Amino acid sequence: MRPDPRTVTTTHDVGVPVVAAQTYAGVVRRVMVDWKERGRTPLTDVLAYHLAAAALGTPDGVRTALVPVPSSWSARARRGTDLVGALAEAAAARLTEVGIDACVMSILKRTRRVDDQVGLGASARARNLHGAFVARRRAPLSGHRIVVVDDIVTTGATAAEAVRALRLLGHPVQAVAAVASTPGREFTKNP
Repeated sequence: MRPDPRTVTTTHDVGVPVVAAQTYAGVVRRVMVDWKERGRTPLTDVLAYHLAAAALGTPDGVRTALVPVPSSWSARARRGTDLVGALAEAAAARLTEVGIDACVMSILKRTRRVDDQVGLGASARARNLHGAFVARRRAPLSGHRIVVVDDIVTTGATAAEAVRALRLLGHPVQAVAAVASTPGREFTKNP
């Protein structure tokens, strides 16, 4: 699993570039299922390199704030932790190790329960998630390059809701970064 941060899209649903280091298929899919569903949390360190590569952007001296998508309450209870938050922390550490000023700002929270997303299409996911996230009002994001981070981007509905919640409070999100994105759909490889 070599990071390949060339998977880019600028879908109108999300409103910002979406970068994923891998395609969610084959060995990447198996590793991520082991990490998420089988409790293999030591894989967080491996996956963090991929998320860091996707979140890299242009290292221009501006501090990068990684804003993780909040895990659902049921997923957090089942797994005993917020995996995406831990992944964001590990990715920020990898970026810092190579001289990129990065931090994690866990400023998004869920406002309500949502239905399980598995099996839902893009429009059903968007309806399911609309209004499900809110950002903290006094988040110290001024002067940061804001990147929403998630583990997998499928339809972009979760990313779009996170971007919406942050922009509602005037936080200018520059990108969404993920370890992997599902093959096909609006996600394409750039040369």
